[in-house]
Amino acid sequence: MKKHKEISNIIKDEIKSGNYQIGDKIQGENILSERFKVSRQTIRRALSTLEHEGYLERIQGSGTYVKRTSIQNSSQNKTICVMTTYLDDYIFPFIISGIEKVLAAAGYEISLKLTRNKITTERSNLISLINSNICGLIVEGTKTALPNPNLDLYKELNNIPILFINSFYHQLDNEQLNYIVVDDKGGAYKAVKHLIDNGHKKISGIFKVDDIQGHSRFDGFVTALYDVGLSFDESNVIWYSTETRQDIFSVENAQALVDKLKDCTGVVCYNDEIAVLLIRALQTINKKVPDDISIVSFDNSQLSHLFKMGITSISHPGSELGEKAANSILKMIEDPSTRIHYTFDTELVLRDSVKNLRNP
Repeated sequence: MKKHKEISNIIKDEIKSGNYQIGDKIQGENILSERFKVSRQTIRRALSTLEHEGYLERIQGSGTYVKRTSIQNSSQNKTICVMTTYLDDYIFPFIISGIEKVLAAAGYEISLKLTRNKITTERSNLISLINSNICGLIVEGTKTALPNPNLDLYKELNNIPILFINSFYHQLDNEQLNYIVVDDKGGAYKAVKHLIDNGHKKISGIFKVDDIQGHSRFDGFVTALYDVGLSFDESNVIWYSTETRQDIFSVENAQALVDKLKDCTGVVCYNDEIAVLLIRALQTINKKVPDDISIVSFDNSQLSHLFKMGITSISHPGSELGEKAANSILKMIEDPSTRIHYTFDTELVLRDSVKNLRNP
């Protein structure tokens, strides 16, 4: 272990054990340098680490002090907040169930908040958390493909561990960026390859423009086509946002939606929800899956079983991701220097929504 980490751990233990009280001034760099027989630069790095982890705060011209929230969080708090875009439908109940299972077994409670993928709601939630008695935060980011005006509040919450799931904000400092995600690019690559292997060459895609998963899946979509020498027509690619989804996939817009897919034999859908909406739009103009068009989607949710043929879908870890997130946040609480950068692999779950054009 590096010397500055060793020193920061010693001081951290002294804070947790009560040797230092809230508001106590930490000894100066010269005294600590003499105590630990190291350079002032090493002491400076150790104190900076503790400041970043939320144990200390530096007041210019005065010194470095024990921060109030550090002792509160280490000695009293057993509540972890989980903030996701949605809670009660699609894949989210499985994620929440996985989190709750692990945290309950460890003696923790969870506080649930949702954003409905609205930046303003995310902001109000974060403001309410700043002075709350929580010891950790698990977050699914809101509109992660867009510039986020709430990063200042995430930085203000640096006294507690924060773990992002499904997506994260690339603009955050690497020191604060801990995440568990799914290989969205690789999943899209597998989806397109499955269509290609079944003889499809004119392939379209439907992607979400305001979440980073949509961009990653589009990246995998394009890469898979280019790798086998195929191209795509940008006019056949449909982008939608949280706000435009309802209009784009409405019954009234069904014909216009299908017209965008003109001449395409296969479509990669952003997720199972979008696949279901597309299938219903196709049904209104008497188009059938997979006879008239083949579909591969994402998440392998309960919606993939909604139709008789079933929808071929890329897997999402669901409750396994939730359990991984809960175990990770517990490690981060135990050791704030822990860094979590984990990506789940995906697999293609085959059903009957893809027509084999090689052997019709």
